[in-house]
Amino acid sequence: HYSDDDKGKIHSYELSDIENFLQRLGDECNNPTVIYLLGGTALFLLGNPRSTEDIDYVGDDHSSPTDDFALLVKKLAIELDIEVEGVPIDGFLPIPDGSEQRHILIRQYGAVTVYVYDPYTIALSKQIEVLQMNAYMWDSKEI
Repeated sequence: HYSDDDKGKIHSYELSDIENFLQRLGDECNNPTVIYLLGGTALFLLGNPRSTEDIDYVGDDHSSPTDDFALLVKKLAIELDIEVEGVPIDGFLPIPDGSEQRHILIRQYGAVTVYVYDPYTIALSKQIEVLQMNAYMWDSKEI
């Protein structure tokens, strides 16, 4: 979806792009693995008709070179030309009690079981994001 001709443009991904990525991930993953999706991708898979600009999953944004799953995610993102990002969600907001019981199973793709992360936590993260954006905008205004 990215080329030199369209640098700086925001691309959106459709359900088929996301499913293709997840299917390839499941097919190429050697061990049974669980992935938790966040953000627009999660909402999209739950039926929100809006497309998404990237695939966010619970993970480390600076993964270890020995993390085979993160390396596979990165490899497929490059091959499929799709923006994929690991988000260490527990590093920037308190995870609400009971979140483990609220994850929503989407389906199995090969060796990978895909869940939408707890919707309450996703909503909380969006609220925090808006508050941070408002604070930044307020701070950047000249008084």
